[in-house]
Amino acid sequence: KAGSGRMAGMRAGPAPAIDGAACSLGRLAQSGCAACAAACPRGALQDSAEGLVLDALACSGCGACVAACPQRAITVDGASELRPEKPGQGAVALVCPRRSAEGGICLQALGLEALAGLWLAGVRRVLAVTGACAECPDGRGLDVATRVAAVDALLAERGLPGLRVDAAAGVPRGVPRLVASRPQARGR
Repeated sequence: KAGSGRMAGMRAGPAPAIDGAACSLGRLAQSGCAACAAACPRGALQDSAEGLVLDALACSGCGACVAACPQRAITVDGASELRPEKPGQGAVALVCPRRSAEGGICLQALGLEALAGLWLAGVRRVLAVTGACAECPDGRGLDVATRVAAVDALLAERGLPGLRVDAAAGVPRGVPRLVASRPQARGR
């Protein structure tokens, strides 16, 4: 039911695509799942009798909905499949899309699965080259520290080193940027 499009004005990233067959609301409107709508700082996602509806004009493309969706039913180019620019590096830089002409990935997009995937790829430290997230319209409800703590708790239970997310003023020399992989088709 979701549409996509570009907002006239500044968009953090592309609008999300919603897989209605994977979405709990798309399969059963009475499911009560509205995790993505609750996470959206712009109120661009609404649950309805027909399922999930996206207001593409209100959407900034920050990826908070991707991080919140327990069914992986929402994808956003640039936020759905993240990987280090150079594999095997212990640190990567995540650059706010509002701070770089080359684009970037909003911290909102780092869900539990993305963080775990980065850890599995050998990343132990994410340098967040961001602005004042609390002042950004997409920064409302930003709880990346809570998500990192949840991943770290699982790692600690297994005696494994944790993942750190630290603020950085810029991308240090030799530290690769976090980039998006091309989305792969999922079999359902």
